[in-house]
Amino acid sequence: MGNYRPIKTRLFIKFLESCHCYRLPKKSGGSHFHWKRPGLKRRITIREADKEIPPFHIKTNLETPNLKFEDLEKFLKK
Repeated sequence: MGNYRPIKTRLFIKFLESCHCYRLPKKSGGSHFHWKRPGLKRRITIREADKEIPPFHIKTNLETPNLKFEDLEKFLKK
């Protein structure tokens, strides 16, 4: 899977917020939260109850808003 590795959910949420994403209000009692970014038609979905986000979920959630892994790496180095 390349350089992708699990990261803490809180860090990924902070990354999403730094990319101008915002969490949508929950419509049902499900365990996943949906995030949106202006200009996106598709939502970013993560399960905030988990301690870490798996590599595959990171990869797909970066592809939705056209972000690259390098953007996430740069954020994590700050």
